Amino acid sequence: MDIMKALEASGLIEGMSEEHVQLLASIAEHKIVQPGEIIVPEVNRSRDLYLLTRGRLIISLAVPREDRQEEVLDTLHPGQLCGELAFVDGSPRSATVKADVETEIFTLPHDKLNEAMEKDPKLGYLMMRNVATIIAGKLRQTNLAYRNQLMMW
Repeated sequence: MDIMKALEASGLIEGMSEEHVQLLASIAEHKIVQPGEIIVPEVNRSRDLYLLTRGRLIISLAVPREDRQEEVLDTLHPGQLCGELAFVDGSPRSATVKADVETEIFTLPHDKLNEAMEKDPKLGYLMMRNVATIIAGKLRQTNLAYRNQLMMW
């Protein structure tokens, strides 16, 4: 999956002009990540967004217990985005992101995105609206999964 298809699949470019999409694609930094490689550790302060184009990413939390050291929260597939919470609020990362298999990602660096959004308020509005929509969808999925767990008790 190339950067343009991944941007479209992610929902990040909904309502954007071709010029905006080209700008995002030009900002994106390509990287191949090896299995087990950590892309961003929990509590890291970076605010970058990550777009998966090939492979799988594992999202996990540290749970220091005798039987295991981490709890897998989600597995991301091509076309999915991660890093939205830190991108929006600048808080430390809430989970660790690592490659499950050889994985291709595009990093959308916060500093470059922020500069572009400040120069073009419409781009800024659309980015934040689309990121909010993505976060809302993930929260709804989490709520549904939690409700299903509660029903099993």
